[in-house]
Amino acid sequence: MAAARIRTLTATALRAMPLPSPGGDKEQRGRVLVVGGSMRVPGAALLAGEAALRAGAGKLQIATAASVAPAMALAV
Repeated sequence: MAAARIRTLTATALRAMPLPSPGGDKEQRGRVLVVGGSMRVPGAALLAGEAALRAGAGKLQIATAASVAPAMALAV
């Protein structure tokens, strides 16, 4: 198994990333899939999903336990 590489995100690297156009639709803003959550700890998946939307993701999918899904759908 290869070791994980750690990279520092610099201001220069951030400026090199293109911003989505103001009139862009959700397809242009990308998709995020969050996998997680259980009856005991559903909050982490919810927080990750909300963070993805706030960061500009166009579409969000959350894959979680069936027992948590209805409450998660209402929360997002």
